[in-house]
Amino acid sequence: MGTELTVDTELVRAWVEGWAVSRGAAPPAERAWGLTTDVGVPGHVTRHVLYRADEELVRDLTATNTAPGTWLKVFAPPETVSARAAPGWSLDVPCFLMSAPLRPAPVTVPDGYRLRTRARGGVVRTVVLAADGALAARGQIAFPAAGAAGISRNRPDGRRERPPRPDRKSV
Repeated sequence: MGTELTVDTELVRAWVEGWAVSRGAAPPAERAWGLTTDVGVPGHVTRHVLYRADEELVRDLTATNTAPGTWLKVFAPPETVSARAAPGWSLDVPCFLMSAPLRPAPVTVPDGYRLRTRARGGVVRTVVLAADGALAARGQIAFPAAGAAGISRNRPDGRRERPPRPDRKSV
């Protein structure tokens, strides 16, 4: 049922570790098939990250992990995961793990916008406020020992299309 993707398990492990630090979640626990993180917030209690998306693994995990708020991160096309998941599971919008080398870069915001950045507990958080004071974008990044992980969110009217970058890869 489709081509299986090969993932860089060290990259995934570093990303999950940073993701957990960034959100104040429990450190990821190693499993034979990937990682589990106790997130502990309503609607997102536990997250399982799979290194592979073979049919039997996805079917078994989704059949035995039925508690509300359990999430799977699977590196496969949505239609592949949907076809393999047990009844009762639903798909969220696709999200992507991306990587890029970190380097200093100038920070600019449009005229009238304000940038605020703060660091605490190994996490750097940034917000961009529009001229009217509304939240235009936000992001955060964590720097655990193995790497970094972050998130960013923009208002729909603040997004812009960007061409693919050769220094980034998605899994």
